[in-house]
Amino acid sequence: MTSNRKKPGSAFWATVAMLIALVGYPLSFGPACWIGSRIPHYEVPEFLGLYLPLSKVVAHCPDWIYYGMLWYGEFLSDEDFIPYTTLRQASEYH
Repeated sequence: MTSNRKKPGSAFWATVAMLIALVGYPLSFGPACWIGSRIPHYEVPEFLGLYLPLSKVVAHCPDWIYYGMLWYGEFLSDEDFIPYTTLRQASEYH
């Protein structure tokens, strides 16, 4: 017997890609801060500038989301590293 099931189309895969991007982008903030805390300081603003859209969104979220993202960025980073000069200040730069 052959199966006559329809394979997922391009709309399905576009939805999957969008969900991965929407979840993966914020989740990559912590590892990016960890890497950013270990590269020379003059390169950090350019490196973490990729997260400026996220910082603008988080700056207007409730405090528990803001502090959660700040904690996530500081979690495994060096002690003197503040994730992108705090998320709220980063959103005010641009």
